[in-house]
Amino acid sequence: MVRADFVSSLFLLVFGAYVVYDSWRMPRFEEQKANVWSSPGLVPGILGLLFMLTGAIMLVRSLRKGGHHLNLTRAVLVEALRQRTTQSFLVTLALGLLYGAGMMGHLPYPVATAVFVFVFIYIAEFKRGRPIKVEARFIGIAAVIAVITSVVVTFVFQNLFLVNLP
Repeated sequence: MVRADFVSSLFLLVFGAYVVYDSWRMPRFEEQKANVWSSPGLVPGILGLLFMLTGAIMLVRSLRKGGHHLNLTRAVLVEALRQRTTQSFLVTLALGLLYGAGMMGHLPYPVATAVFVFVFIYIAEFKRGRPIKVEARFIGIAAVIAVITSVVVTFVFQNLFLVNLP
């Protein structure tokens, strides 16, 4: 676990730094004399700092316990890739990258978000051998959740946070 904490801490530090950097680049509406607390980058920036803080804590803890000695071998990597948690993480990472880099800017935000949520739910909850009736009901529920999520998130960001969505 200390090796996993070491690797995870590095990811959290890099990801947090990127979020803080990107948050800083977001519009601050200074030209409109807006309050600093209404800046759309404020909450993501704070979250990025929290990612960095937790990453730093995990890094120090794992270094103290020798987590930086990864002892990577082919057998260790193969075993790690066979674990369900690793596979779930990789699928989640791939879906997130597909959503952020593949769909954003190419599809309207509400459509991309609905597709992402639907596919994520479907993959996360997929079970082989489900009867057709159960599968159809599941697909319908996933679609309804995806559409509602997309509408609510779009509304909140555009109307409450005043963020221009792609």
